[in-house]
Amino acid sequence: MENSSILVRKRYGERRPLGKDLHEKAKALARQHMVVGGMPQSVEAYLHGGDHRLEAVEAMKREILRLYMQDIGKYAKGYAPKVRAIFRHIPGALNSKEKKFRLSDLDANARMRRYENAEDFHEEDGITYLPFYMAHCL
Repeated sequence: MENSSILVRKRYGERRPLGKDLHEKAKALARQHMVVGGMPQSVEAYLHGGDHRLEAVEAMKREILRLYMQDIGKYAKGYAPKVRAIFRHIPGALNSKEKKFRLSDLDANARMRRYENAEDFHEEDGITYLPFYMAHCL
């Protein structure tokens, strides 16, 4: 039997359906990936979490976020509160209908010149990418 991922890729390229069983398996794996994520620590927690694997994954995700917030304080000297505010706002911005990040959502008086160092921090860390045009959309 062919490897599932190879078969999925092949069928996708051919624009042919997978078949009910493989389609259901692919959906289940996609849901599992959405819950666990791709961070190695989360995957490890899932694999070794036993009967409480989902709780272990959530605990690990919270720990990763805690460590990231700690790193912001360590490396974003002088503008850490702004970096944290942007980082905390990202999930809500992505969940909104517009899927836009606007500084004015953080603070009605927010201006790009006050936040540009914070934006640079997120671009350099690879967690987010805030395009240049955002500066002109606010």
